[in-house]
Amino acid sequence: VDPLHALLHGVGIGAFVFGIQNANCVMLYWTTSNAITLMQTLALEQPIVRRAIGLPALKPASRSSDAHLQAEVPPAPATASLSSQVAPVSTAPSANDMYLWWGHHASLDSSETLLDALIIRAAEHRDNDEIPEAVAALKDALELAPRDPTVRFMLARIRFKQKDWDASLHNFAVALETEKDIDRRFNGLYMMGIALHKKKNTQQALQLLRDAVELKPNDVHVKVLLASCLSQVGHDEEAQAVLV
Repeated sequence: VDPLHALLHGVGIGAFVFGIQNANCVMLYWTTSNAITLMQTLALEQPIVRRAIGLPALKPASRSSDAHLQAEVPPAPATASLSSQVAPVSTAPSANDMYLWWGHHASLDSSETLLDALIIRAAEHRDNDEIPEAVAALKDALELAPRDPTVRFMLARIRFKQKDWDASLHNFAVALETEKDIDRRFNGLYMMGIALHKKKNTQQALQLLRDAVELKPNDVHVKVLLASCLSQVGHDEEAQAVLV
């Protein structure tokens, strides 16, 4: 037992014994004051209350490693030799998400300042594994900027991790309409290809994966996934040519 905790328990017991010797009005004051303080403390620990009054999310006492931010890409079922080489894709926004967001919003007004705050809040909730709260913050952000690529990418990656393929595809598609950064466009196309592959929409997946290869012709992982999809539809010669 922590000596400090034992001391505090002892002080509490002593205070009670001392308090019952005082007048009833003093005891009533102490009881009421402490009850209100306890209720206030419990209320401020609730995420919904903190979000309503604009307080940042509480960080857990101990956190696991950041490995939960990485998810393995589902292997393509065509051939074990090909699918086993598919690269892991991060479901969390890249490290330069906030930098790129500021690049899209060079001049800030009050609504854009609020959008910035909502993106930061969503990232904090996501990092604390508070996914419903992160999604709620991102939806609030979409009300301010429905086509903001950073918000759409963050939401798409969360939905991808949840295997909600339709929602993931929709948000990636909207983000790619305005996204200019090559790395993020490539990752979006790659992850959309995976989602369509999981939905058995191989033909659509092929087109997106071909677009991804055009952006990064030397990326082995997307070429392996493209070749796997080509093999599934019987284009074995083209699959072999992709891997050359």
